[in-house]
Amino acid sequence: MAFRRSTAAFATHKPGPEVHPALVKFWSKYSSVDGEVTRHLSPNQIRIMMPLYEAAPAKMARKMKNFGPYVVGTFLMVYGTIKYTVYIDDMLAREHRLSVVMGELPVS
Repeated sequence: MAFRRSTAAFATHKPGPEVHPALVKFWSKYSSVDGEVTRHLSPNQIRIMMPLYEAAPAKMARKMKNFGPYVVGTFLMVYGTIKYTVYIDDMLAREHRLSVVMGELPVS
């Protein structure tokens, strides 16, 4: 019932002398309603983002508990693969340089 309007009474209003002459026609269409009560929520009362802020830590903890091992495992596998391939490439390059220095392979 908070948003229900009260009964309108004395709904006829003519623009007063405080209205600018250029706006008399505009304000002649307006009719103020004495006794009409309208309720609305201000932006401070709505608090649209508060559920996000209040629930974010619990939601992040739950997601990390569920998906954390997969994310960490995937990261370790990718990182380990990269480090291993760089190591193998380095070893192959050193082996090739060593064989050239020792005279086993011809230098072209």
